[in-house]
This record gives sequence, structure tokens and C-alpha cells, in this order.
Amino acid sequence: MPVRIPAIELIEIGAGGGSIASVDNLQRISIGPESQGSQPGPACFGQGGSVATVTDADAVLGHLDPNKFADGQLTLNVTAAEEAMMTSVGEKLHLDAQASAYGISQMVGENMANAGRVHAAERGTALTSRSMVAFGGNGPLHATRIAEKMGVNDMIIPRNPGVGSAVGFLYAPISFEMVSSFYTQLDDFDFVGVNRLLNTMLDQAKQVVATGNPTPENTDQSLIQTRIGFMRYAGQGHEIEVQLPNRDITEADMALLKAQYEAAYRLQFKRTVPGMKIEIMNWAVSISTPVSMPQSISGRSSTTTPPVPDSSQSVYFGDRYGEREAMIYARSKLRPNHCLHGPALITETQTTTLVEPGFSAWVDSGLNLHLKRDEKTPYSAEADHITSSNDKTSNRESSISPIQKQSQIELQLMWSRLLAVVEEQGQALIRSAFSPIVRECGDISAGLFDVEGNMIAQAVTGTPGHINTMAEGVKNFIFAYPLDTMCPGDIYVTNDPWLAAGHLNDFMLVQPIFKHNEVIGFSSCTSHLVDVGGLCMGPQGSDIYDEGILIPPCHLVQSGQINTLLLDIIKANSRAPIENEGDIYALIACCEVGVDRLLVMLDDYHADNLEALSRYILDVSRDASIEAINNIPNGVYHNTLVLDGYESEIVLKGKVTVEDTQIELDLSGSSTCSKYGINVPLNYAAAYSVFAIRCIVAAGVPNNAGALEPFKVIAPENCIVNAVHPTPVAMRHTVGQLLPDLVFGCLHQALPNRVPAEGASCMYDIPMRSIPTETETPFAIELVHNGGTGARPNADGLSATAYPSGVWGSQVEVTESTVPIQVTRRELRIDSGGAGKFRGGLGQIIEFRSSTNSPFILFLSLDRMTHPARGFRGGKSGAPGQVFLNTGSQLPGRGEVTVNPGESVVFESPGGGGFGLPQERERSAVETDQLRGLISPHHAQNEYGLK
Repeated sequence: MPVRIPAIELIEIGAGGGSIASVDNLQRISIGPESQGSQPGPACFGQGGSVATVTDADAVLGHLDPNKFADGQLTLNVTAAEEAMMTSVGEKLHLDAQASAYGISQMVGENMANAGRVHAAERGTALTSRSMVAFGGNGPLHATRIAEKMGVNDMIIPRNPGVGSAVGFLYAPISFEMVSSFYTQLDDFDFVGVNRLLNTMLDQAKQVVATGNPTPENTDQSLIQTRIGFMRYAGQGHEIEVQLPNRDITEADMALLKAQYEAAYRLQFKRTVPGMKIEIMNWAVSISTPVSMPQSISGRSSTTTPPVPDSSQSVYFGDRYGEREAMIYARSKLRPNHCLHGPALITETQTTTLVEPGFSAWVDSGLNLHLKRDEKTPYSAEADHITSSNDKTSNRESSISPIQKQSQIELQLMWSRLLAVVEEQGQALIRSAFSPIVRECGDISAGLFDVEGNMIAQAVTGTPGHINTMAEGVKNFIFAYPLDTMCPGDIYVTNDPWLAAGHLNDFMLVQPIFKHNEVIGFSSCTSHLVDVGGLCMGPQGSDIYDEGILIPPCHLVQSGQINTLLLDIIKANSRAPIENEGDIYALIACCEVGVDRLLVMLDDYHADNLEALSRYILDVSRDASIEAINNIPNGVYHNTLVLDGYESEIVLKGKVTVEDTQIELDLSGSSTCSKYGINVPLNYAAAYSVFAIRCIVAAGVPNNAGALEPFKVIAPENCIVNAVHPTPVAMRHTVGQLLPDLVFGCLHQALPNRVPAEGASCMYDIPMRSIPTETETPFAIELVHNGGTGARPNADGLSATAYPSGVWGSQVEVTESTVPIQVTRRELRIDSGGAGKFRGGLGQIIEFRSSTNSPFILFLSLDRMTHPARGFRGGKSGAPGQVFLNTGSQLPGRGEVTVNPGESVVFESPGGGGFGLPQERERSAVETDQLRGLISPHHAQNEYGLK
């Protein structure tokens, strides 16, 4: 079965003209997802719409000709659009109608450009060398703005853009693509096997194309052929497409293929990984007929005379260009070779094309419009400085002083861009990583920080244990390396559990960002390294020195040069040196991509530093968190959680104090430290505790230092959630990830209808490694699986879902292709969700064994085997977890286990607790659960009374 098959990927990125504009609770302009649709439609249609939409903004700005909209079939009511602008946006932000409309228009463009950039990062593609095709009713109107934000120079507006896809199908060439898998490495290239495969695929593709268009002119010479190799460093999971020569591959091509791959890799990730082997698993061959457009498609002859406008009108382009008189052209009158310069409007029945200043438009022989930048001018929505319509200030405005009101729209747009930048960071880390727990499970974090080390944005992809520890961790590097000692190209690293993310396997990197030779901020990231020596990642260590190598804050990269000695030391202390080296380079790529993307953003907005943006983000987010706290009854709320523990049970005690401006969690009274590695540094305990509080209290506020500031976690030293050096902490997540359930038990008392029941919570984490022998290749891997979440006050819990970690479950195919382990079973665990009005989420069953005749070692640190997840409001507990061998032998939840050949390990992860009385559950819901195999007939009868 091929690993890759041909597919057409369609990702819709856009904003319809009816998308509603509003102001969110952070006083930011928001677009959609609600839409006015065609009924009643935008306010300017005069059909009863009264809220601001994207089309209303375009009408107010003059981007649409009100008298020729839809070929004059509808006259736009600009006055109604202006009134809608004031009602929906202007009065709330104290802007006039034109400023409100401009803010909406720019936010639409920024959102679409951000989506395009992030999607390109996910696909491993650079946009700057591409052309953009704009179609639909709204695409041509926003094309120049979006292209400029994405760095795209060429745009095409096809003929009949409203039905561009349909017309494209009529004239598309007949083509066929074949994809097959055949493994080889560049260093040991199988020329015979690869060439045989490519030629076979070529013959088969030609036969398909010939069947679709059996015309004499489709000879081998006329057919268009493309050959692609999907290349990657050995051990990675994501590939880069490299074009192959349209002939047999020879030894002479090897250097060129390597150079092409490294150039493409460097374009995406800034630097290559020296000495790493390059492999190719998948190959593609495509054949297509020549593209021949009928000569009569235009019906109009070429011309050398300039086009004649029908009229003109005033168009607003922000303070960058201000009010400009734009010529209006009817597209139906344009002829091939017509050329015009912005500002201009090109109208047609289906849409309007806006040619902004600095752009020109040219008509080709097929009557397609080509838009191109006349000059590269960095785009700023608000070098613009939108002018306030009055001097009123709200309480929120006074709290964000000294930021001037007229620049807030620009800051909102920069904030939106910043969130896209950190997503590109995260994708760079995942796509270039080697170990499965990073590239497949997303055990990472990525973020950007101001010059004081305050986190101003973080990637959505990531775990709270990494993100919220990183939020404080950057300041540790600034303390170790003052700003005046930093140089461009420096990157620092540590895995100190008390400075970074809580245990030695998590490496945190920080890179200073320089502009005009001054540090203006930091790019940072964290990910899990699969093995850092010691006893391997398990709870057996008696102190931190048993658990692996500790790297204090130091240079990993100095002035752009890798610290190869440090890298060699890390590799020498690992059972997985290749994976570790590759993941460290992935972390470096993540930092450097963040720096590059941020500097581009600052140039686009003519900003020299992050000072104003950081103050705005932190102040607005802090105020929003405090406002959310004000909606919770003040008081003191207590909860106790009992865990399985290692040598004895663990008691976690929590006291949540809610006051007007802050929430404090006091963990005093919790058990003392274990002598084994399940202890939790306070930074990690605080990370998960605050995450849980914010999920309930301020879920809509983006995570940054300002949003986190009103939340505090305290605990006495040497209790199990405030372990100090050199206490063993390798499996700190076993206890740390159960802290959200402790918090939920407190908050449930204050907010009984908003807090879910307890869940499995702690990952069913399965570190394992080989037993050293002379014949077996050593391996180390960490599999991640999850149980069910607790039922919610108004919905069932989620099955096999990673909360609170957010780490995706390990994939069977990836596991089996990476290490000699065979997964023989993975399924939902029937009856494991706690019964209730709303049922707890189900756990899962995972069974695996050695795929060779060799034993391997498991390092177990599990919980909820004795004390399952409790339900709320009469809901039943979820099923406890268990681990056993196929021989029937039960395994302990903690400790080191050797699995011998012929034995299989069976993991049954816990289920979540139920919410509400089981007898209150809808009979139809019980019947559906039974029909879907989520509960057994016996469970349905005993727990729910269904007969």
C-alpha cells in the first residue's frame, strides 16, 4: 500500500462580503464567522441589514462604485453603510465611519494573508515565488492588499472570476499523476530500482492520458512530463518536493539532487543539518497534454491605445495614500494589451477589482487581468495612523495609556500578524523534527517575547507544560546573559527543570531579536528530546543526576555558529543521538524562523521595536482577564484529590482564593516529595494549574504574560508540587497533569454549571527502550496515549482526548516504522466513561509487542489505576486504568518492566467521570451509545436502567 496517494487539496481562505464585523471583548475588530448572507445582506443593499459587513466597509471606502454594483442592477446606499459602521464599530472604538471601515478592510486582508502564510508553512511551501489567483465575488477586491501582505508580486484575475473554477475545468489539460513508494538513500541510491519504478509509472500515466484524449498529436514529444522525489533527512516525518530530471537518474545527478534539497530546506528552515543522511520514500510522475486555449476565447483584438475610463470616484487608502481619485473601468471594454495603473477600479457583473496605488494591471490575450507591483513598498495598514473621531476614552482606554487611540487599529493588525508568526514557528519545528513525539504528537511550544522577557504571543500548537513554563523561562536567560552581552545570531539553551519545562528531556531555546543593532525581543521554543541519558525517562531515579545530562543556560549557537562541542556532548549521552541532533536543529530552525518572520512584520508596519505592541497586548489581555475574574463570586474554595502515588498515596490539597483582580491557588497541605521521579517543580505545577483556571475563567483571552499575570500559584518547598533541586522529576507530568482536576473541584463550587467533571488527565505515557546487545540496534521512544475527559455540564466528555496536555496520540504506523514494536490493537474502551446525565469520555485499549525476537524495557509512571476520575453532581466515576500482559499478569503503575519475546503489553487508559444523575440521561442517547458500541447492553441496563 503506498504511503502517499495523489490527492487534490482545497483549502478555502476568504471572507465573504456578508461577513459581519464586530468588536470583541478585547476591543479588537473581529470579522465573522457570522454572516448577513443575501437576506437581509449588507446594510448598503438597503434590504434591512443594519450591522457592519465587509461589503459595507468597501462601500464606505469607495472600493465599490455605488452606481455600477452588479452592472448597475443594485445601487449601494453608502449612507446606510456608514451608519452601520458607527453602530457596529465606530461608537465602540471612538472612530469615524471611514476609519472603522478601513480597520475592517485591513483586518480582512490581514486575516486572509495570515491564513495563507500558516497554510504554506504547514505544507512546507514559500509564497514569495508564487502567483496568486483571485476569484469569487470578493477575491479581486482584496487581491492587491493580501498579496502585498504575503510578499506575492503577481496576481491573476481570471476571466469570469465568479465561475473561474468551472471555466478552468473546461480548458484544463488532461493529466494524470501517479505516486508510489520505494525507499532509497542518496548515499546508497538504488538506480536500477528507482529508474524502473519511474519508467513504469510513466508508461501507466501515459496510457491513462491517452485513454482520455486519444488524439494523434498527443505523442511522447508533446506530452508534458514531471517527475518529483519527496526527500527528507532520515528520521524526519515531513518531506520536501524536489524536481527530478525527465530521464533516468544517474550517479552524476546525486550532487545536484542533494544541492536542490538543501537549497529548498534552507529556504524553509534557514540552515541544513550537516552530515545527516537524506532519504526518499515516495515518488511522483505526472503526465499532461499541452495547454491550448482557443484563439477565439477573447473575441477582441489586441490594442496599443490606452483604455478609457468610464468615470472616477474618491477612494480612501489610509494615511499611507490618503484620499485618491481612482479611475473606473468596465472590464467588458478592456482589450488585450490594455495596461492601466492604480488607483483604479475595474467593474464587472460578478465583482470589482481594486488596483491600489503602486500596482498596475495588464490584460492578456485570454482577457485575464494580471496585477503586479510597480515597486516593492512595505505595507502598513497604519503608518496610516487612523484618526479618532472624538476624544472620549473608556476605562479600558485609560488603562492602556500611553498608547494613543489613533494607533490601536494598527496594533490590532500587528497582533493578528504576530499570532500567525508564532504558528509559522510551530510548524517549522514540527516539520523539521525527527522524533515522533515532536513531529507527530506536537509536544512543543513556540512563542515571541518582548525585550523584558514577557511572552506576547504563543503558538496554538503546544502543551501548557511547555508554553506556560516558557512564559517565565525567557527571563532566566536574560538574567544569565544581560542584553549588552548578546550578539546577532546567538541562541541559548537549557534543560534545567527549574528554569525551563520541568524535566531534563525538555530543551528550551531562546534567540535574541536584533533590529538596528539593538535587542528588541526574543524568539523561543521548547520540545521534548527522546533520550538524555541516565536511567532513561522513568521514575526510578533517586535524584536529578540519575535522570540524565543537565545543560545549564549556555550558547548553543554563537554569532550564527553551532556549538559543536555541546552538540557532541548531548549526543554522547543519549541512546538516540541522531534523533536528538535532528530535534536540536529543528529547535534552532523554529527560533530563526520566528526572528525572520517578526522582522518582516516590523518592516511592513514601519516599526523599529515591539515596545508599543507589547504594552498594548499585555495591558488589554490583563484587563480582559481581570474583567473575567470579576464575573466569579469572590470567595475561598477548597478541594482535595487523592492519587495513586508510587510508594504511597499522594494527597493534593488546593485552596482557590478569588478576589476582584486576581485568583490565587495555594497548594499547601499537599503530600511531601516522593523518593522517586514523580515530583513536580513549581514552574510546571503553576503552568498546568493556571491553564486550568484560564480554561474556565478567561478562555477567550489569548495566552500571554498579561493574560497570565492575575493568576498566582504558591506551594511550600519540598512538597510534591514544589520539588527543589536535586529532587528527581523525570515523570513530573504524572502528578502535574492532574492539577487541573484539583482546580476544577475548587471552581465547581463557584461555577457549578461551567466546570467539567474529572478526567483521565494524566497521559498514559509509555517510554521504552531496547536492552543493550551486540547485535540489536539500540532504540528509545516515548509513546503517548490518552484517556477520556470528564463530562461537561451540557455535553458528554471526549474520548481518547489529551486534556490537559494537548499532546496528540502516537500513531500506529509511525510507531511501527520507527522502532521494532508492533501495535496489534488500538480501540476505544467500552463502558469506561462514567455514567451520568452526560457521559464521561472513553479511554482506549492499546496492545503491543516486540516485532523482533528481542526483549525491551517499559518505564511505567501511570495514575488513576486506584483512584479513578470522579463525576460531578451525581455522575459516576470513570473506569480506572490498568496495565497487564497477555499472559494475564497485572503490571504495576510505576516502575521498570522487561517485556520478553512473545509477550504483549495491554494498556487500558482511564475514562472520564460523568456529570449529573445517570437516570436523567436521555433514553435516545443511551440507545445511541449502545448502538455505537460505546456501552454494553449490561452497562446500559445496570447504569441507566435501559431494558
